[in-house]
Amino acid sequence: TDTIAGIAATQTFTNKTLTTPKIAEIDSLSSGNITLDAEADIILDADGANVVFKDDGTSILDISNDSTDAVLTVSTQDKDLVIKGDDGGSAITALTIDMSDAGKLLPNNGIDVNGKEIILDAGHCPHDEIPEIVNQHILDWVDSI
Repeated sequence: TDTIAGIAATQTFTNKTLTTPKIAEIDSLSSGNITLDAEADIILDADGANVVFKDDGTSILDISNDSTDAVLTVSTQDKDLVIKGDDGGSAITALTIDMSDAGKLLPNNGIDVNGKEIILDAGHCPHDEIPEIVNQHILDWVDSI
């Protein structure tokens, strides 16, 4: 039989289609997980201009709108923003932004700008600190002229 859910009633819906629902809060059941599954896109539209990710009430990451600039904010003091991926089947950390060091960028494998590798492992005397890399760049340059 069909049952009508009342406005003041609490109902559990399983495999039901709701047309334009307005939901203030969703609490998970025993599994602890909530899955949003859409045949198209999942759109988060926050009129307050922020989407906040929390873990047990602690803010971890804030995605906000600042005059249509997208802003990512690590919400916990001195915690890093880490970008990870899969490189040929191996898990890697591609980039870490160290918030405890004023946002220092820590790439895993160097930086390439317009086809030119930026050497990050040397100070003001790279020919003394990393001669094998500097010498190879000089030899490559000589070969190109």
